Amino acid sequence: MMEMREMQRPRSTWGVFFCGMWFTGAVAIAAGALITLYGMRIVDRRISTAIGLAENAVGNLPAFLDSLPPVLGEVIHDRRAPEYRGNVEAKVEFTSSEATGVRPVVTITNNGDEVISMLTVRVAALGREKLPLAEWTEVAATPLAFDDDWRGPLLPRETRYIVLSSRKALRDAGDVTGVMEISELRVWEPKATLQKTAYVTP
Repeated sequence: MMEMREMQRPRSTWGVFFCGMWFTGAVAIAAGALITLYGMRIVDRRISTAIGLAENAVGNLPAFLDSLPPVLGEVIHDRRAPEYRGNVEAKVEFTSSEATGVRPVVTITNNGDEVISMLTVRVAALGREKLPLAEWTEVAATPLAFDDDWRGPLLPRETRYIVLSSRKALRDAGDVTGVMEISELRVWEPKATLQKTAYVTP
């Protein structure tokens, strides 16, 4: 009888505490595993859906381009043409005044036979030690002409003049030289030409 009482003696407070902690940890681990698996399932579904939508969009791209209004349908038919850089003459000069400081003026001439639909240039002002003092990024040609920022395409044999923003920190244009690079160049192609290439633009 004494032995039965000793076997039925209730657990200590620390024993109950550790058992509760163990049970809580086990439940938390199991719940975390279930949530992780469910989240991975949702992510997998969304990735599959996104891939399906992308494939569907690519497959319907020719029909979508054909359905656009003529104005929009024509201007988006262009291609990246880094090889056309040899037909583009670009230079930069600097002017200065007490009110505005140094201001670069960019001159771009299209000497080729293609219509430039997109042209982006980067201009850097260099000091006497050939160290960069300031830089500008400017879109010189766009598919459509709207305002000062959307200047429109640059036609063959045409010259465009662009006045960039001034830098008051630079006062004397005589101490500044400029370098310019073409960072983006695209030329327009007729719609029939792009249809032959299955609407693939490099």
